[in-house]
Order: sequence, then structure tokens, then C-alpha cells
Amino acid sequence: METGFLSRDLSIVILAVGAATFVCTRLKQPLLLGFIVAGILIDPVFKMINDHSVIIELGELGILFMMFFVGMEFNLAKLRKVLTPSLCAIILQTATMCSVGMAGAKMMGMPAIVGLFLGGMLSISSTIVFIETVSARGDLNKKYAHLATGILILEDLLAILMLVFLSGVAISKAVQWDKIWHVCFMLITFVVAIYASGKVFLQPLLRKMSISGSNYTVMIFTLAMIFGLGELAAELEFSVALGAFLAGSVLAGTAIANQIEKIITPFKNLFVALFFVSVGMMITPSEIFRLIPTILAFSALVIAGQSVSCFIGATAAGVEPAVAWFAGINKARIGEFSFVIAALGMKLGVIDSSIASIAMGVAFVTIFANPFIASRASAIAETFSKITPRFLKSALEAYGNLLQIARKNLDANLLLKTIRGELAEIAVYFILFNSVILGASFASDSAYIESLPHENIAKTIIWLAAGILTLPFWVAIIRKVSIMIETFIAMTLKRKMQRYKIRLASILRYSAALGISIALLSIYLTAASMRLPIAATLSFMAATALAIGIIFYRNFTQINTRLEYAFIENFNKNLENDGEFKREKLRSNILNKYPWPIDISETPIDRGSQAAGKTISELSIRRKTGANIVAIEREGFVRYDINPNTLLFPGDLVVMIGSAEALKDAERLLTTRVPLTDEDIKQNTFKISYLVAGLNPEYIGKTLRELNLTRRFGISVIGIQRQQEKISTPGADEKILSNDILLVMGKPDDVNRLSLEIEK
Repeated sequence: METGFLSRDLSIVILAVGAATFVCTRLKQPLLLGFIVAGILIDPVFKMINDHSVIIELGELGILFMMFFVGMEFNLAKLRKVLTPSLCAIILQTATMCSVGMAGAKMMGMPAIVGLFLGGMLSISSTIVFIETVSARGDLNKKYAHLATGILILEDLLAILMLVFLSGVAISKAVQWDKIWHVCFMLITFVVAIYASGKVFLQPLLRKMSISGSNYTVMIFTLAMIFGLGELAAELEFSVALGAFLAGSVLAGTAIANQIEKIITPFKNLFVALFFVSVGMMITPSEIFRLIPTILAFSALVIAGQSVSCFIGATAAGVEPAVAWFAGINKARIGEFSFVIAALGMKLGVIDSSIASIAMGVAFVTIFANPFIASRASAIAETFSKITPRFLKSALEAYGNLLQIARKNLDANLLLKTIRGELAEIAVYFILFNSVILGASFASDSAYIESLPHENIAKTIIWLAAGILTLPFWVAIIRKVSIMIETFIAMTLKRKMQRYKIRLASILRYSAALGISIALLSIYLTAASMRLPIAATLSFMAATALAIGIIFYRNFTQINTRLEYAFIENFNKNLENDGEFKREKLRSNILNKYPWPIDISETPIDRGSQAAGKTISELSIRRKTGANIVAIEREGFVRYDINPNTLLFPGDLVVMIGSAEALKDAERLLTTRVPLTDEDIKQNTFKISYLVAGLNPEYIGKTLRELNLTRRFGISVIGIQRQQEKISTPGADEKILSNDILLVMGKPDDVNRLSLEIEK
């Protein structure tokens, strides 16, 4: 394709995106719908694009950036909380929608294999649309969004398995279970290996590279992570979106996470818009009009089927019915992976263009209709609640209570809790052991190694190194099994048999160690023997690795302990950097300060909000609503010294206490948006700057109260750097010393005026 055509096509698409943004903002409609309509108009209708395949490929980058941001929001602790309900919901949803697909294909006179593909298309919701929609509403941190995100993450992993399953059925006309299990194992190994290694090694790497110093360096590093892990996932025949998700998950909670979000957001916004335009370009209006009744029927079944099946599955797993319902109805649509499944079916000659058009049409209708239906989720739930028989409500309540009692009993069982934790760690170490084996397999099978003149020597070195690298995980598995054995014996053996405890524990420990060593050695030798034909070489390698393991057992134990410590330490640091963790800590501090029962509200101040740039006294929140502002989180600092002259800035998180009704009124007051003129935009632009206070002798020795910078300049002092000490939220009586550096926030003109006064 000529460069001129590419430039012209991109210009048309970006102009269309701009026009769609303007129209949708005016009409208060979701932007993504405008982008899809723009795509339909510029290509299928007016034929303005020369080569739409390039735009489609660029649009696919939107999936990468969106999955990266999903990864940035990923929290292992949160996912663990919703893992069981997410699994229950996704199993029931997949079964329901596959049944709908099979029944639909039969009614249309098509074979069962078409029904399988159609069911697959209807089973996978759109992560990218959900995140965009929920983020726009500011609900990303609500309980239902956490549950829905957990389901969507598992759906993306399910989509990969579904592609393997459907490919096998289409080609061999039979289910290739061995291939499916192989892909499952490879997928779990890849995810665990990348996530664990990222959490252990990334923080020290960032510190050594001093990577947070420059926006340019952070941008290049982040893009390299996204595309590097995406390409690695593609090489292993997974989705590039999975690699981008993992890139986001390992960078989440790091010291540069907020910086990354600010830098990469413009890339995400551009390519997400291109993605939705490319979706519109793939829709053929004439085919859609011909299939309107079928599309509307399937759309209704998708919204109803996904909503109800997720609701039932999550509720059965013990989730509150309201949370389960909101999660199900807000994700009830199909999207990007459905198009991938449709493309696969057409490539294999299993489905024709009409099925692909149905998928496109259903995606468009569900994406368009879902926000309107989801906005009425409470009314729908209330209607069903009224017509639900009382005995069924009582049964559901009793079931929920039973689950809570069972969960409490399980949590109280010390033996089960200990063994469960050790089993989880054993599983992780086993996966990491296999990841080293798989890495060695890919390395020794690479074209570069096979092209070397001494190929066997190179492969021997690779597998000897792999054997040594697996030893810490080998030792860790034996240690964890030994702990389980000792714990089990200590907690179950009767007092009369105490004298046999040590001997029995020793016998079981050594037997387990021998059995584990034989099993792991067999895995290692089986993989190596496929690449190294010389039996003597294999024996030498096995003997060498075993000897090293025995001689340096204590060293490998120490290495394993250090790895565990590094993972836990970095994980905790990531947690401390996590926004939700900070908010939970903030809530806890306020609850401790106010020991009586209170309601707490956390409201973010957006740019364009009528509260941005105003003082608390100007807003008169307490007089108008009865709510009190007790703290403000700003740029990672929490301020408790709130006074009437405190300014509110875009990005602030305002914490209030009061009655539920007062808090609701206060939230409405703070979040009400006003149309912005050019002058308003200028007035609502804020700047953060470091100023050396000691440059002005008049400032030295005075308190912040005496300087009265907020009243005089309209700025806020949010921190003080005093040599190696960082003072967050300095009090009004904090004195300024000669070497102090003030971290101030305010409108650019106000900050510049203060800077001039200090420097004079």
C-alpha cells in the first residue's frame, strides 16, 4: 500500500473519530457507539477507505492497550476473592450460550458444528467495552465491577482454549482433549511464570535503571513491555492481548504505575477509537438489514442469557444477589473475541458470511442496548423481586447463610488452612519448575541453536543450566511437602502415639522426597531426551544436577527463601502503591478517629466538575448537604488539616462523613459537571511544582500559617522535601527551614506568581 493512501486513510478515520466524539458528547451518548457508526459510514456506506485491512490491524492495538490497562487494575488479592464465583458464573454462562447457539443453528437448518461456533461467539463478552463503559461511569472500583472483571479475565483465557477446541473439532471432526489439556497447562505455566518473575525481579530492575526519572524513558520501557510480552505470547500461540494483560499486571502497583497510566492513556484512547471504527468497517449494512429479525432474537438471548446465567452462577457461589445481578447485566454483550472466532470459522470453511454478519449485528445491538438496559438494572431487579415467591426468597437467604457458616468453619480449621496454603505454593513451584523445562525446550529447538556447528554441545549446556535452575523449585517442593507432613502428624496424632511421631515423620518425609525427586527427574529427563540423543550425556547431566542439588541443598534452600521473601516484599510494596489499598487504609484511619458508627463516602473530583478549583467555603457543602469533609487524598498524600480555604483540584479524592442521604447530596454537588469554555479550561488547569523555599530569606523560620500561601496565592502545599525526609500533608504550624523544597499545587499563574516571589 502506498504511503499516501495510508496517510489519507488515517486522516479520514481520525477526522471521523473527532466528529463522532463531538456528536456523542453533545447527545450524551457512549463514545464507542459513535465510533462504530463512524466506521460503518466511512467504509461500507461511502467507500472512503482504500485499504481497510491496515486500519483494522491498527485498531487491534486498541485491544492490546485496553488489556494492558485491565492488567494495571489487576489485583491478585481481589481476583482470589472473586475466583470461585467467577468460575461458577463463566461455566454456567458458557453452557447456556453454547446451548443457545446449538439450538439456533438447528432452527436455521445448519449443522451442529456451526452451532458450536455460534455458541462460542455468543459466550465471550467484550472486556474492552465493559472497561470503557464502567470507567466512564466511575464504577470501576465497585463490587460488581470487581466481580465482572474477574469473570472477563477468565473469559479471555477461556477464549484461547475455545479457539483450540473449535479448530480441533473443525479439522478432525472430533474433540482433541489431549491438545486442550496441553494448551491449558501451557497457558497456566506461561501466566504464573511471567507474573511471579515480574513481581520478584521488576522492582529491583526499576530501582537499578532509575527508570522513573524521565517520562520518555518510562514510555519506551512500558511500550517495550507491552509489545515484548505480546510477541512472546504470540510465539507461544497465545493471544497478544494476554501478553499485554500480563505486562499491565506486573507493572501494577510499582512506583511508576501512576506515571505509566498518565503517559500511556493517550495511546489507549487513540487506538481504542481506531478499534471501534474498524469494527464498524467490518459490518455490511445490507447483510445486517436482511438478518435483522435473527440478530434481534440472538441479541435478546445474549443479554438475557448472559445476565441470568452469571447471576445464578455467582449467587450459587455465595455472592450477594444485587452484586451478582449488576455484574451479569453490565457485561451482557459480545465483542472482540467473537469476531476472532467468526474469522476462524470462515477461514476453516465451517461457517459462511451470514453467521459472521449475525455476530457483527449482535455485537452492535448488544453494545448499543446494554448501557440503556444496565441503567435500569435496579428497576428490573425490583420488578423480579416483587414477583418472586416468598418461599424462594427464604430459601435463597437460608442458602446464603449456610454458605457463610460453611466458609467460616473452613477458615477456622487450622489444619485445612495450613495444608491449603502449602498446596497452593507447591502448585506454583511445580509450574515454575515446568516453566524452566519449557524454556529450555524452546531454546534448544530454536533455529539458531540448530544451525550451530556444535549443536549437541550447545543443547547440553542449555539443559545442564536448566537442571541447575530447576533445583531451587525442586528443593522448595520437598520442603513444602515436609511441612505438610509434619503439620498433619502434629495435629492429628493422638497423645498415646507421640513417641512414634518423630520416626513416622522422618519415614514419610524421606519417602516423599524420594518420590518427588523421581517424578521431577523423570519430567526433566523425558524433555531432555527428546533433544539430546546421547544416553551418556543425559546420565551425566542427571548425575551432575543431582550431585549439585545434594551438595548445595542448603544454598538452594536459602535461594528459595530469598525468592519467597523478594516476592512477598515486592507484592506488599505493590499493594501499598495500589490505590484501593490506600483508600482502605484511609477509611480505616477515619473509622479509628470516629469510633461511633458513621457512613463514609469517597468522591473523586474530575476536570469539568463544578467543584474543581473552588474552596470548601465557596461550595458550602456542610450548609447545603449536612456532610463534612474530613480528608483529601492528593497525589498520594492524605490531608486531614481541612479548613474553609482548602482548594479542591481535579484528581482529588474527597472523603466525607455524614448520613447516607447527606453523602448522596454531597456527591451530587461535587460531581455535577458544567460546560467548559476556553476560559474555564484555563482556570481548571492545575500545575504541580517543586519550589526551593530557602531562596527567599523572609520565608525561613516562618510557619505555613504565617505565610498564608493558600489565601495569598490560591495554591496548596501538599508536601515538603527536607533533605532525606519527606513530610506529607504538612500542618499549618510546620516551620520552613533553609533547605526545604515545597511541593505545591495550583493554577499555573498562581504557582508562577509564588515562584517569582520566592526567587526575588
